[in-house]
Amino acid sequence: MSVVGWGRGLYNALPFGDAGGVTLPWAEKGRTVEVDIVLVPQTVRTTVELRTVLMHEFGHAAGLAHSPEPGSLMSASGSPDDMDAHP
Repeated sequence: MSVVGWGRGLYNALPFGDAGGVTLPWAEKGRTVEVDIVLVPQTVRTTVELRTVLMHEFGHAAGLAHSPEPGSLMSASGSPDDMDAHP
């Protein structure tokens, strides 16, 4: 069962403090069977940030990697201000 939820304790656990969330895939025998998305409430504070972070994390859940293109939805920026609000 895949889950999307909030993880307040994740904020200090991540190596980069401005992350809005993290995608955690679970695999069995080389096949992804579950993908959990944990959002960080200290970072995701507005509806625009929520929408942008969710779209980014769902991209990871679908198998997309970070993009080297600045401003793209899948960039590794971590700051919704650096991303297009309407990708």
